[in-house]
Amino acid sequence: MRSLKRRLLIASCIALVIVGAVSATLAYRGFNQETSSMLDDQMQQVARIAAIQVPHDSDAQPEIVPQSAVGELDDEVLVWINDAQGRALFASQRRVRPPPSVRPGFQDIDIDGRSYRVLAVTANERSIIVAQENEARWETASAASLTALLPLIVLIPVLALVIALVIRAQFRPVQSAIDEIAARPPFALSPIVTSDLPTEIRPLVDAMNRLLTRLADAVRHEQRFLTDAAHALRTPLTALQLQADVLDHARSPEDRQERLLELRAGIRRASRLATQLLALARNDLEPVTHDAETDLDVTIANAIALYAPVAAARAIKLHTTFHSGLRVRAPAGKLTIIIGNLLDNALRYTPSGGSVHVNASHIDDLALIEVIDEGPGLPENELEKVFERFHRADGDTTEGSGLGLAIVQSLSEQLGGQASLGNRRDRIGLVAQLRLPMANGMRLLATEPNAI
Repeated sequence: MRSLKRRLLIASCIALVIVGAVSATLAYRGFNQETSSMLDDQMQQVARIAAIQVPHDSDAQPEIVPQSAVGELDDEVLVWINDAQGRALFASQRRVRPPPSVRPGFQDIDIDGRSYRVLAVTANERSIIVAQENEARWETASAASLTALLPLIVLIPVLALVIALVIRAQFRPVQSAIDEIAARPPFALSPIVTSDLPTEIRPLVDAMNRLLTRLADAVRHEQRFLTDAAHALRTPLTALQLQADVLDHARSPEDRQERLLELRAGIRRASRLATQLLALARNDLEPVTHDAETDLDVTIANAIALYAPVAAARAIKLHTTFHSGLRVRAPAGKLTIIIGNLLDNALRYTPSGGSVHVNASHIDDLALIEVIDEGPGLPENELEKVFERFHRADGDTTEGSGLGLAIVQSLSEQLGGQASLGNRRDRIGLVAQLRLPMANGMRLLATEPNAI
């Protein structure tokens, strides 16, 4: 598991060490150059002082400074003064012999096997040589550089500690959100507070809040579904229990046979209701797909073939009008369920001897499926309510559970379509319309109306 806090801390410390090392290197070089320049200035001052101390009288006798009069430290500045004839007038240390030939100015020369920084000048017909050992100069420059860099060296770990504390403080709102989520009860789906969260983290938490909102809607949906399903199943199951009790008290074989037929009809109704509930629940759980293409003609023909016996038993004629080659973006199974439910609804409300028309056409890039019946129609305020689960219009005495149109609506929305109901204008009856997106490359060939 990768810790973002640890990664930020490590990256910040590495960057701090790199920047500190580069800064220290540049500063060290700068301090060395400044110290070297300062020591060169010091050697020039020594040469000027030595030139002043040389007697201007050419007849004056040269004074040789004894060795005991000067120190013999390794880092001291060595001074030699010679006259125009090359005779030694002054030597700060007799143990080290002056270089035999020195050109004017600064230069690095080896004297007795050791490297020296040498300055040679001429003043008052006198030759002045000032020398300082390079090792002593380097030690002096290093000591000065380290003294100047000491605050920077101490500051690096202090800055690392400050960065760690700042990162920890900035992550405190994130940790608080984590603690709040961890302490929530299992079904607490309220949004996570994002007011104190960093801007970089907020989009992730916003996405989680949207997910929680969808999850809360799904939970409410399932709770309502379970409540409605329990209520819907309670009535037929109670009826089955009463019919079974009545069957036990039948007084004659004819009465018993009649009660048995009623019991079987109740079992069929309960079985059909359970099947519809299962289909509705499965539809809510299945993922949405828009890749499948279906031939609308074949699907309508299959649905009509399934319900043709029912229509024949009720002496209802099925009329179809559609365009060959019309294809829609929908799985054939779900489209068959939609058309089947619309046909079932139309056949239940159409009186014996009536007709049900199934039409298929297109409007722009939408396929239009119409199922037209000759039933009693619906009040205008009921045209949308009947799509709700378990809703039955006032005065509806037909066999049903109020789930057929709810399944149609749910599947239509899942496929990117729209289902609607409207009363007929030419006579009493309903027009159920279904609009679905058409597949690309479809072709249209009009056919003559058929009657079954």
